Amino acid sequence: MKKTHFYITLTALAAILFVMPGCKKFLDVNDNPNQSETANVELILPSTQAAIAQALGLQYTINAGFWMQYWTQDPYASQYKSIDSYNMEPANFDRPWAALYATALTDLQTLTNYQTLAKYAQYSGVAYLLKAYSFQLLTDAFGDVPLADALKGNGNLSPTYAPQQVVYDSIFLWIRKGLTLIDPNTVYPIAVADGGPGGDLIYNGNLEAWESFGYTLWLRAALKIRNANEAKTRTEIAALMAMNPTWMDENAELHFQNVGGNRSPIYAETVALNVVNIRSSKTAIDNLKKNADGRLPAFYVRASGTGIFNGLPQGDFNASPTRGTYSSVSQNAIGPLAPVKYASVAETYFLRSEARLRGYISTGPSAQTLFTDGIKASFISTGVTAADSLANAYITLAPDAQWSATVDTAVKRIIVQKYYAFSGSQTFEAWCDWRRTGYPDFLVRSVNSALPGNTKPLRFIYPSAELTRNANFPGLKTIAEPVWWDR
Repeated sequence: MKKTHFYITLTALAAILFVMPGCKKFLDVNDNPNQSETANVELILPSTQAAIAQALGLQYTINAGFWMQYWTQDPYASQYKSIDSYNMEPANFDRPWAALYATALTDLQTLTNYQTLAKYAQYSGVAYLLKAYSFQLLTDAFGDVPLADALKGNGNLSPTYAPQQVVYDSIFLWIRKGLTLIDPNTVYPIAVADGGPGGDLIYNGNLEAWESFGYTLWLRAALKIRNANEAKTRTEIAALMAMNPTWMDENAELHFQNVGGNRSPIYAETVALNVVNIRSSKTAIDNLKKNADGRLPAFYVRASGTGIFNGLPQGDFNASPTRGTYSSVSQNAIGPLAPVKYASVAETYFLRSEARLRGYISTGPSAQTLFTDGIKASFISTGVTAADSLANAYITLAPDAQWSATVDTAVKRIIVQKYYAFSGSQTFEAWCDWRRTGYPDFLVRSVNSALPGNTKPLRFIYPSAELTRNANFPGLKTIAEPVWWDR
């Protein structure tokens, strides 16, 4: 598995801030695309990547990190009590909605409008993939969302909402369009990230890597809608496999630097203010310990007073545990250099394993081989010492790593292993997996849950800006109401 890091630098961030929102300062899609303004296309791509990372790496990761019980609220702080108790309000979701719609998607729309110009076709191809990715983030979190009228700016301040099923139809269309445009042999490549303000911050202009990312995104989307429309799942995966896909061998992630405003968004919000709100959850730690998981030191820090890994009961923030008796969260997840992960090699293996197991893919490695390869990729990705030997021992001995000849049990194993692999890095996808499969099934009731019984969050609440400004707003949904693909 390759590891090639490209960082947001101070100059890049300055350019990104100048570009946001909407990139109108750089080019107007109604202007002549042959004029000099298009020279700044290379500045728009990193601005969209950073905007997506801001939403994904902050509110998406934090909410799902608590709801999937990787983390819980520190009892001696208070910032995330509402998340841990499932007591959310519309204003809690204004920021990610705005980051994706007002900044990322507006700029991605600009890039897609240049698809007919050979010089910028590759930017358009990547933009289509990121557009699909952004809308998947939005609809997976909120359900029905503005679609056709959403990116018209001042031309439509009250966009209508599209059903999630229709949004997914568009997602598949954009993925296909992006893959059609991307050409690794082009004479007009994407600018590399060389420390300047422009360039591709995810794959440094590697179009083969972007192709592989597109295939993973396609498979992820197809499996996600399986419960709601399995026929569509089969059709999409058949079309995907007909393209003879090459799969990811490098994580799609955005890296940061420990300098000023270049630190990871979760660090800037949760650690840099010198108030630690996020602590380890007993749920995740106990299950990792049950399997003698060698990745534990990559996910959590031993309690300073006892030297052991020990999590706090989920949502028990009114308790007063002795300081130094519970674990902190690893810097790999909330440190200044913590990357924002769009997709991972391990995830790709697990997606392929599930698709192979369910019969949607009939060629290539077996579901079991892909399952074990996913575990190995996860161990390697964490950077733990002797990752290969630890992974092999884990696959041999860990109860949750034992393959099953029974389809239902094998699916459970796959999703539980994804849960472990996603610790602190892809918490939102873990939450999506839990909603669509019910796994892992060891999540507990948050001690201070505001929801009845063992009910847990099934969606984000529509943001307050939509309630107050959009005349076509369809009405609030409760946090416990499932989205279309989860019904």
